[in-house]
Amino acid sequence: MKNIFLIFFGFFALISGISIFSVDAASVIEENAEKEIIPFEKLTDYQVLLTGNEGGIATYSGVKDNLRLTFDTDKESVIKIIFGFDINAIKNNPSLSQEIVDIINILMPNQISDNKACASIFQEKMSDLNEDRDQAVFNLDKSKIEVHVTNGLVNVRVTK
Repeated sequence: MKNIFLIFFGFFALISGISIFSVDAASVIEENAEKEIIPFEKLTDYQVLLTGNEGGIATYSGVKDNLRLTFDTDKESVIKIIFGFDINAIKNNPSLSQEIVDIINILMPNQISDNKACASIFQEKMSDLNEDRDQAVFNLDKSKIEVHVTNGLVNVRVTK
């Protein structure tokens, strides 16, 4: 009876050890893959958190001052970036345009060649928009920008 108990206990301990090791190894592999795609160390001010993961598409979100940042990634790259802010924030603070272009350059590298020129184009397009309801579609180098304004709130969608 004692031998059966020892065999059962040994088998249980072996299975438990293997399962714990395999879960740890899988989480390390997954963690390394995410770090290569998204440079979280450059987005620490936004306190970016994983807000959803469905069908291999991970959604992250963060906020800094008056700027809300949301972006979707697959296993290879960032698919889209969405910014949300008050239209008065960008009209009163031109550096917000530069910050948005810098984030696009961080999350979608090699899409924008000249950050300062693209920031001034972005600022110019934003100043032309009506505060009540308006929309615009334009390109910043290789990035497609879709802007929708409703009641003073701006939603900017960036795709490749």
